[in-house]
Amino acid sequence: MLPGIIVPNRKNAICQFWSNRAKEKAYAAMQEALKNLEAAKDAASPEKLAEIDDDIAVFQELYDMVAAEAAKRREPLPAMQANVDAAQAKYDEAHNRVSELQAKLDKKLEALKAVEALGDEELVETIKQQIKQLRSEIVSAKAQEKSSEDDLHHYQRRFESQEKQVQHFESEAEEAKAHIDEDIAKRNALLGDLEKAQAAYDDACKAYEEAKAAADKATSPEITKPAETTKPSSSAQP
Repeated sequence: MLPGIIVPNRKNAICQFWSNRAKEKAYAAMQEALKNLEAAKDAASPEKLAEIDDDIAVFQELYDMVAAEAAKRREPLPAMQANVDAAQAKYDEAHNRVSELQAKLDKKLEALKAVEALGDEELVETIKQQIKQLRSEIVSAKAQEKSSEDDLHHYQRRFESQEKQVQHFESEAEEAKAHIDEDIAKRNALLGDLEKAQAAYDDACKAYEEAKAAADKATSPEITKPAETTKPSSSAQP
């Protein structure tokens, strides 16, 4: 009976070769994943995250301040708009009064021409007095119209100035909010990259351990079992 011996056959050698190749690739992938993880940790270090948080805090304070100021300056706008509307109504009334008086004056002037043609001196004098009265009323009405127009422009300028201030502070608030959103997105991106890098490294480590176990198994010697022997048949007959 021959003792059992270690016989690495061709199939085992091929299996061992590819297992080692797989282990080497898995190791290289693990090292690359580790490199990426270290880079992600450096990018999302506590110091750098603290800098971003400080930046967010600064712009948040600015946003709160200018947003509050915008709200404060917006409060009187409805009352100021009401003043504009009231001044506009007074101006329209004064303007319409001038137009009505002017229309009456035009009619009286036409009537005067007709009466003068008829030669009715008494009626002519009456119409002339009416024309004089209308012209006096028009002068007063135009003065009232001018005063109303000045008031309207005054209220309009105040409203527009206040509205521009509101728009200015609202614009400042929007800009601060944009900075905050940008910093938050940057922070989330860094933490997201770190989380992905950690997961990729964990997966690479697992893949390497599996490849290493397979390679170790492939390189383990397999002892072949001894061949079973049979008793030689006896040719000599008793």
